[in-house]
Amino acid sequence: MKITMTIECGTTDIATLTAMLRLAANSGVSVETAKPEPVAAVTVPAMSTPAALAAPAAPVAAATQPAPAVQPVATVPAYDTAGIPWDGRIHSGAKSTNADGTWRRRKGITDADVTTVEAELRAMGMTREPVTAAATVPAAPALPIASDVPVPATVAAPPMPSAAALDAAPVAMPVQLPMPTMTAPSAVAMPAMQPVAPVALPTMTAPAPVVQPAMPAPTPVAPSAPVVPFVPPQPPAAPSGAVTFPQLMQHVSSLVGAGKLTVTDLQQMCVHISQRAGKQFNAPTDLIAQPDGIPFAVEYFQQRGLWTAAAA
Repeated sequence: MKITMTIECGTTDIATLTAMLRLAANSGVSVETAKPEPVAAVTVPAMSTPAALAAPAAPVAAATQPAPAVQPVATVPAYDTAGIPWDGRIHSGAKSTNADGTWRRRKGITDADVTTVEAELRAMGMTREPVTAAATVPAAPALPIASDVPVPATVAAPPMPSAAALDAAPVAMPVQLPMPTMTAPSAVAMPAMQPVAPVALPTMTAPAPVVQPAMPAPTPVAPSAPVVPFVPPQPPAAPSGAVTFPQLMQHVSSLVGAGKLTVTDLQQMCVHISQRAGKQFNAPTDLIAQPDGIPFAVEYFQQRGLWTAAAA
């Protein structure tokens, strides 16, 4: 027996179509491409001229087309209660189910095989929602149907009077009510204004004049002593001739090398030169631009016994 199954799918995805064909092949169904049915030719009558339209024409037999043969459609594979379609790779060929409604496995199929195939079917969208037991809904009680339903009696409308009766009937005119007489309001007597007694204002007293205390005479300030301008002291005479900056630095280097002069001593030397010369010296190198401070540097070394005639 040959069963032809028609698959209608709204997608053109190759992967989805391949999975569906693969599922059909695993179910033991042969896959063939249906051939289109031949269409019978339809004869179209020729167009008639206006003169021919006036004469009655013979009825044209309607073209008949044979109905396409209806091909039997195979039953869609059933699903078990877990929503898994029957698959020949893992399920029994008899398509029998277990007591819980799931497919019975083939012999030699392990749980790992079932898990792999079911995951593949779910990935292809071939599974359904698991079937759950339907809740039992109690039937609604039957409503009693009354056999004799009272029907309201028909009320007859009063007849409409005729036009002649309406013309003959007297028309009651509305009675005009008399207008009430308006009475002018009586004059209202205004109370007399009582005179207000004048209020006596208190007498303002002029304040006593304020006596300003006498200012003491300023104490005469003795004139301050005149400011004597600062005259920087003259530098001491060099022991033997004028000392140059290279000679001074050579002497400083020899003292530093001998451990007799430190950085603190050089800073104190700059302070001594600034006090004696009356201007700022921050480092020994300032003596290059201001050589007038060299004698005060020699004086600093002489006071500390670090300058000898040999150094000069």
